[in-house]
Formats: sequence, C-alpha cells, structure tokens
Amino acid sequence: MKIVSKRLDANDINKLKKEASISLKVFLEMCKEDGVVPQKVYSGKFNVRVPSNLHAEIAEVAMAEGKSLNQWISDTMDQAVHR
Repeated sequence: MKIVSKRLDANDINKLKKEASISLKVFLEMCKEDGVVPQKVYSGKFNVRVPSNLHAEIAEVAMAEGKSLNQWISDTMDQAVHR
C-alpha cells in the first residue's frame, strides 16, 4: 500500500469525520497487510443506567455484604461471565 501524505483540510466537523474515517480505513488495511489484529483497549469504566429503585436495591445488597456498590457490581458481573 502506498501512503500519500496530504495536508489535512478539515475546517468543520463533517470534514473531520470524513478524514477520521479515511485514516481508520488506512490503519485497518495496514494492520491486515502486516498480519496485525487491532485490539480495542478498555479503560475498565463504563456507565450503566438502571431504574432508581433497582439502584437502591443494589446499594442495599452491597452494603449488607460489606461491599461498595462498585465492588458488588464487579463481583456479580464476574460471576455471571465465568459461570
């Protein structure tokens, strides 16, 4: 694959999105040519929206088990994935 350097001409969001799409396609093509499998790096954080009553119930169960809300949810998801 021949890579052609060009000046980025993106003065608005639509042009920026187009340039990003082109860059991603080039990156993925280069990975494929080099036999590299691109992997997404996960931060370990994500937001989940739940009904307020469920939020309260989960918080109560976590507290009863002596865990933080975050730790209880993490443990519960780990158990669900590794059954």
